[in-house]
Amino acid sequence: MNRKTLILIAGVVAVMALLGSCQGNEKAENKAQKPNVILIAVDDLNDWIGALGGHPQANTPNIDRLAAKGILFTNAHCQSPVCNPSRASLMTSLYPSTSGIYFLNPDLKESPVATKNTLMPARFQEEGYHVTGVGKLFHNGGNQNENYIPNYGGQFGGFGPMPEEKISTYPGHPLWDWGAYPEQDEQMPDYKIADWAIEHLQEKHDSALWMGVGFYRPHVPQFAPQKWFDLFPMETLQLPSVATDDLSDLSAYGTDITRLNHVSPTHEWVTENEAWKPLVQSYLACVSFVDEQVGKVVQAIENSDYKDNTYIVLFSDHGFHLGEKERYAKRSLWEDGARVPLIVVGPGIAAGKVANIPVQLLDIYPLSLIHI
Repeated sequence: MNRKTLILIAGVVAVMALLGSCQGNEKAENKAQKPNVILIAVDDLNDWIGALGGHPQANTPNIDRLAAKGILFTNAHCQSPVCNPSRASLMTSLYPSTSGIYFLNPDLKESPVATKNTLMPARFQEEGYHVTGVGKLFHNGGNQNENYIPNYGGQFGGFGPMPEEKISTYPGHPLWDWGAYPEQDEQMPDYKIADWAIEHLQEKHDSALWMGVGFYRPHVPQFAPQKWFDLFPMETLQLPSVATDDLSDLSAYGTDITRLNHVSPTHEWVTENEAWKPLVQSYLACVSFVDEQVGKVVQAIENSDYKDNTYIVLFSDHGFHLGEKERYAKRSLWEDGARVPLIVVGPGIAAGKVANIPVQLLDIYPLSLIHI
């Protein structure tokens, strides 16, 4: 299997709509023959899943099972290690250098170049698909999602719920908090997002289905109910490996650009306040929680009428540091910030494949490929 073939597989979301109309006139007239596409986005997920081995204690049985059903890309990268430009790039098939969307702003609608491109949901709708979605798919809250995704189901609380007071002692941005909260899974937005997706997978449509399911965890605040923290006892918790003097070859500017005036805590604050293990534990707990939600959605697909004719694409918008390079959060071009999980499962894709070649999130919806 050569590189071009693998990139075509990674771009299966984009080309399936066309393939559905290229299988003979009889099938072209029958919209139900087109493959269904389920896009699963996980916010701020790095390689801390079992299938990628990013952390030896990562507990992600559902994502691992999904990877075993199709192809796992071990060298996939985002276009920008920040939510807004990464998601805008994926949905428009444009690099940030083309759209001008580099950071949390500008909004997608404020880019004259981006608005000229057909967004992924709109393209599938043009191809006759029933298009729907829920949760975080575009970046800027419900407004973008509601404007760009027909039949959008909602955010169900987004990054919430939030306690009345911070759980951690970190004095910074309100979203930068971590710990066991709330009491029940059912109170978490991602739980409700998964339930919404399951309910809509049980519906019948006259056309093929495109559904986006966007989960918010493990994005900060790193909250999950206590039972997920119990999977990772403090006394046995392992910290990520950090090389001594890893930053010694960087200039002062190079160091500052990765952490100066960032909203995340500094490594000095984390170590002085003995917060490293709690941060790692919270992240692992959130990853396991969201893995459970992914598993529920995948099981619903397997139990539905869509099971034999559906492509599932799971990805994260960027990575995340948990002390590597003595920093936290995203916003870096190091592997911890730019590398992402990418899994593609569906008809014609052999199970258990692992691809080590470099691919990018933009390959999921490669308009340049379609235009050839």
